[in-house]
Amino acid sequence: MFENQLIQALLTGKPYFGPAMRAMQGPPVRHRYLAALVQALSHSKSQRDIYILEIGSWAGASAITWAKTIQKLGMRGRITCVDPWQPYFDLTIEHESHYEEMTEAAKENKIFNLFLHNIRAANVSDMIDYLIGNARQVLPGLPSEKFDLMYIDGSHTYEDVQSDIRQAKRLIREGGIVCGDDLEFQKHCLDEQEHRTALKTGKDYVSSSSGNYHPGVTEAVAVEFGEVSSWEGVWAVRKRGSKWVKVELKTGKLQIPDHIKSAARALEVTQPEEIELVDATEDFNLVKTKDRFLAVAKKLGPIELFREQLGDRELAPLLFTGKTLEEVRTKSISWETSAAQPVVELLSDTDSYNLLKVGEKFLAVAKSLGPSKILVERLGERELPPVLLKAETFEDIREKALKAEQRTMAVTELVGETQSFNLVKSSRGFLAVAKQLGPTELFVERLGVRELAPLLLIGESLEEVQEKAHASERQTLEPAVELVDEVGSYNVVRAGEHFIAVAKSLGPLNLFRERVGERDLPPLILVATDPSVLRQRIFEINHKGSKNQDLP
Repeated sequence: MFENQLIQALLTGKPYFGPAMRAMQGPPVRHRYLAALVQALSHSKSQRDIYILEIGSWAGASAITWAKTIQKLGMRGRITCVDPWQPYFDLTIEHESHYEEMTEAAKENKIFNLFLHNIRAANVSDMIDYLIGNARQVLPGLPSEKFDLMYIDGSHTYEDVQSDIRQAKRLIREGGIVCGDDLEFQKHCLDEQEHRTALKTGKDYVSSSSGNYHPGVTEAVAVEFGEVSSWEGVWAVRKRGSKWVKVELKTGKLQIPDHIKSAARALEVTQPEEIELVDATEDFNLVKTKDRFLAVAKKLGPIELFREQLGDRELAPLLFTGKTLEEVRTKSISWETSAAQPVVELLSDTDSYNLLKVGEKFLAVAKSLGPSKILVERLGERELPPVLLKAETFEDIREKALKAEQRTMAVTELVGETQSFNLVKSSRGFLAVAKQLGPTELFVERLGVRELAPLLLIGESLEEVQEKAHASERQTLEPAVELVDEVGSYNVVRAGEHFIAVAKSLGPLNLFRERVGERDLPPLILVATDPSVLRQRIFEINHKGSKNQDLP
């Protein structure tokens, strides 16, 4: 059908920008912004001639837009088109059907001949010059500051777009505009890591969590200009001395050019519904059409819904394509092998588990799960406690999670005791728990549920906890100790409100911190590691005391 439309246009001398040979590049609405850019340029020019340089012309749609807009403004001008009109896509990485179609259209001058036909049919061939060749080879030979506007829409690789922009900075006159197409997202709108990955692929057009875009265009514009003016994929900056500034456009009254309107009406037959990207998941773009929503797998890459026909490209695993019967047979068998479910065999069981052989693996599956579809059922379809819990409300799932936590807390075992402590063994180690705590649920009870004096105090009011805190502080407060005098073999110290005489023979000590029984305090407290030694020392003290009593 599309080829018939093309033939009809060639025979009747009318421009053609339909689907055949991908003659229409980009959404038709973008052409109204091209017209607006010419209008913005005309307001700043004193002379009547406008010189435009276009990189990437393909079938001539944008070249004709430039020319028709200049005519409509009652001005004169010339458009120079630079394009190799030869295949340039790397089909080893660009697998979508429209890249193959463009590559085929560029062979044997087919798209170049359509370009010539279109500019003649639109009656603007006298305003358009063309230079056949790669922009990297052609642009260095053009004179500096010759052009008022330069439009960049050739190769979309980062290196090529950057090269075009750098040449544009040399070729544009003061007050002129550098602009281009296919800037769907500016760099600051994208995930940085995702964008870096996209650049490394070298692909012309990619899918991302933000949407589909041309990563090479985004990166080159950001590197050379930073943030620019943009409208639905069209971008622009204006030269002001050594700076590049944003461009203000008045687009309210501008219409899509007539030659683009005609093409758009023809396309309505094959694209009856407007499509809007409304959201995305990790693997799908969610789009809205007139009366329904679709989830389109991102791995499909660029796709033209309602225009692309089933069979145009591979849609694995639903549709495989190949050059030969053997190729599609191999793809089909390969997918069947990989997708086939392994045989599940019950080998044995224990009290709680079924022991299975699944393909080359062995599994132990809890009998409590009930009937299970191994390697078919997906996680999340049902509850798998305690690993995965489900509920209808947030409150219910929270309650389930708390109960599961309690059931999975460490098991404890009483293994011994001292006078004041119970000694407990748990999977997390050993604990000494003060008996004064009373019944305690270790690893379940939460701090704050009850008082744990002197570490945690609880009261019904601020005054109550303040009083408890002050009382605890008074009990545990150590008075300041100050040496005030020496009397013979004693040091006299002041401790708070009291005075104490401490025998120098004790040596260094920590009053109010050292505990009675930690060392010898003869004759009041004796410390030894052997009972016989202790008895001998007691005897000596008593014997010495008896002698002292016998003295006159």
